[in-house]
Amino acid sequence: MLPIGGNEGKSPLVRYKDRAALPIDAVLHRMLAAGSRAFAVRLPGMLVVDVDADTPEARSYVRKGFGESTVQVRTRRGVHHYYRFSGKAPKNIRLPNIAIDFKAGPNEYVLAAASVRADGVEYIAIGEALCDVRALPEFVDRRPSEIPEAHPASGRASIPKGARNDQLFACAVAYTRTASTYEQLLADLLQMRTIMFDSPEDFSDAEVQKTARSAWGYREGNSLWEGRHSAMMLRRDIMDRVLARPNGCEAWSLYSLLQSNHGHIQGKRFKIASASMQKAGVLPLSRKLIIRARDILIEEGCLFRVGYEGRAVLYLLGWGHKVGGKDGGRV
Repeated sequence: MLPIGGNEGKSPLVRYKDRAALPIDAVLHRMLAAGSRAFAVRLPGMLVVDVDADTPEARSYVRKGFGESTVQVRTRRGVHHYYRFSGKAPKNIRLPNIAIDFKAGPNEYVLAAASVRADGVEYIAIGEALCDVRALPEFVDRRPSEIPEAHPASGRASIPKGARNDQLFACAVAYTRTASTYEQLLADLLQMRTIMFDSPEDFSDAEVQKTARSAWGYREGNSLWEGRHSAMMLRRDIMDRVLARPNGCEAWSLYSLLQSNHGHIQGKRFKIASASMQKAGVLPLSRKLIIRARDILIEEGCLFRVGYEGRAVLYLLGWGHKVGGKDGGRV
């Protein structure tokens, strides 16, 4: 925490850069001495998305690009979104009706909830309180890297003819991950076309709808892949069956791991190298328990033997169609 004051009521009353945290009593003493009711939090292990103007466009941009944080603070003109984060903060954003700054690290700070500046502006908590950095949602930048920044002269992003279809699809895939409905996705893409395309008037609504339907189809088919941030589908009825078995917890752990690594590629064949898995620590089970878990998955129709690569057995994930017996799961 930092005591805040100064002429504008937004400046630290102590030197803090590259220094350890101040004791709470020292912060309160400096606030009392200055007649201040404002304090700030430094941001080690955190990133704040500082929405400078709370416009519909800015709210949509944050929702689609980063996901709204559970910890938010309303400022004079906008909102602060808090996230768990390490690394270099993204570049600030300046687009039509969108002004967003990113602040991260122990040498950055933002005024905290319950602060009251000298000009009477109060910072108000929205949602959960900031209690533990570890409880914050992780900051994930879901924006397509291909989306251009605004042109410095005009303040308007410009996607030229010849690149518009590719850019639209990249945006559609990114927006699909956070859109609540197809209608919202379509509205966001129509707005993106109008704001960001060169000659948007000759890019029809029908073409935007075609792209939106395609991206939404990927979402409904559970086919959107974004590395370790991807969702994966696990059926509850299979979980109930597997967990009911002796050693079912180990089998379910193995099945979840296999689905995570291979389930997003239809028809993928893979090996189960129990010794290597144990050595790498990807599953905290002994080689014997991994083999037992594998056999349970085969018996429950969650795993099939489909061939060999040299002396190694190749497997394919299944969806719980029971075939009976350890040797029954062979295709």
